[in-house]
Amino acid sequence: MGTGAGPSFVPLSGSADEDFEASTASLLSLSDNTLGNNAARGHISTAASAFEIDSNPDVDEEYQLENISSGSRSKEQEQEPKTNITTTTATSSLGSTSAARTRTRQSLLSKKKFNYNYPPGYSPVLIVLLFALSWPILNLDFYFAQPDFITNSKDILAWIFYVLCHLIAPIVTAVYLYVFQPPGALMYFSMILGAQNISGVFTHLLFPNAPPWFIHLNGVDIEPTYEMPGFAAGLTRVDVAMGTHLNSKGFHKSPIVFGAFPSLHSAMAVQVFLHLNFYSKWKIAKVIGLLFVVIQWWATIYLDHHFRLDLFAGMLYAYFYFIVFQKFLFRVQKNFFNNYFFNRNILGTTMGMRVFKGTVLERFFDPYS
Repeated sequence: MGTGAGPSFVPLSGSADEDFEASTASLLSLSDNTLGNNAARGHISTAASAFEIDSNPDVDEEYQLENISSGSRSKEQEQEPKTNITTTTATSSLGSTSAARTRTRQSLLSKKKFNYNYPPGYSPVLIVLLFALSWPILNLDFYFAQPDFITNSKDILAWIFYVLCHLIAPIVTAVYLYVFQPPGALMYFSMILGAQNISGVFTHLLFPNAPPWFIHLNGVDIEPTYEMPGFAAGLTRVDVAMGTHLNSKGFHKSPIVFGAFPSLHSAMAVQVFLHLNFYSKWKIAKVIGLLFVVIQWWATIYLDHHFRLDLFAGMLYAYFYFIVFQKFLFRVQKNFFNNYFFNRNILGTTMGMRVFKGTVLERFFDPYS
């Protein structure tokens, strides 16, 4: 380097390890005489940088020189009085939100044991429970659907569940899956409903079965034909109570009179419950889905539109197609899991998360929050 008070380095002529040890030893010998311990440590750092650069020829030369001199500059800066200077850079501000979100998700992943095939909060308990207790539940519904229990208020309640909820429940479930759940969940829900409904209609045509009201009106000895009109059965009481003929006229024009087995009302209600139980992290949503099935079964029997066996068969259709499509539901969930925790792209967000991104409401639509 120079003469006088400055340190003189040992020529680096031996092996890399020997040169580094020699340079270090020479600097330590100067520490007590001229520079002191702190200065010696600074030059040791400088020598270490020089050694590292010499042994790494791939590093850019300009960067090497800047890295060598950084040790001495930092010592000079320590001697200068500190001032309150606030520095902001575009790099620190850009991506700070993304970094915070990444840390939160990684912390969440480490604290909770998520199965990438299943949404958070999934539990098979209610699915197994409904299947195991389905026949006792149907018998209980049948008991409370006897003529002794018929009242105007029960007629309206049965109409709400058998007609209105049968139309509204799948729509509400579809909106929920679109807003709160991974991309692809709604598509497979629609495909499952379509598959079970088409299978049900084919069963109605290939294996026609009369509903209870037909037996109660005509007995068991009459020969049925497709020229026979449909009938609203218990819904005629609702028309009388509401002063309308909407139900009577609608069921009178039904194209499939002998389509009691399986009950597609039952299949739809069970399918809604299966998807709510699979996706929802809210226990209240799972319970509501289960109660919807139980009350839908009661309303169907109460209005004299299906036998218990029809409802049980509809449940089997729903379970069958849910299991058949389950591998596709797993694929959707796995892709969402990977994109949510690792790739952090749009495929790892729900529609609600995208709409309310950066607001306090984003967590409300986040399945993993």
